[in-house]
Amino acid sequence: MDRDELADEHGQIPPVAGTKPDVPDACCKVARVTGAYQLGGIDYELRRRYENDGATLHELADYINDRITAVALDAVENPPETEPGTVRAALQGEETIPATRRDDLRATLAGQLDIELLTGAYVSHETVRRHLNEHLDVSTSRGGFETFDEFKDALEAYQRQYENGVESALERAARKELIDGSEFRVFSTRIQCQHCSETYRITELLDAGGCDCQR
Repeated sequence: MDRDELADEHGQIPPVAGTKPDVPDACCKVARVTGAYQLGGIDYELRRRYENDGATLHELADYINDRITAVALDAVENPPETEPGTVRAALQGEETIPATRRDDLRATLAGQLDIELLTGAYVSHETVRRHLNEHLDVSTSRGGFETFDEFKDALEAYQRQYENGVESALERAARKELIDGSEFRVFSTRIQCQHCSETYRITELLDAGGCDCQR
């Protein structure tokens, strides 16, 4: 992808031009930066990852910021041979990256793009929360319930998110050859009563209305 393909309608490539891109129709920062950096399908991915995969707000923010970083790396002449997430972590000064590695990556990019402008485009988890709540009509208030049916729905949603999250983590670990195997399935979680040590599947406990030992 060359610079002409990356430029917006004003001919700007946000991290390279040195001027803050203007997207006047955008309603929030997520919309502004995804429009300026021409990131397609963000709203769909945010909803899918949050509701189906159980992604946290921090993980969603990292997802957007990594995609922004990828656009920036595509726009420079000599990008470092590393993943956008590693570059982003280095530019943000995260301690997950060794100090020498952080300094090397920053030095490599300092003369090729506006680092301050790029990192200023990054979104926080609170920004993502507001975008989900206010623009995608996705509730991030996990756990709010007033009736038994709402309570049941919440528990079942937690279970799906847990299972999807564990499966996703196992698949990533397998791809990185941290564990053997390629396909895994996570079975329903079990709940143990602290009084009698009886264990239940979530549906069993709900169908029984609680533990028998308390009746």
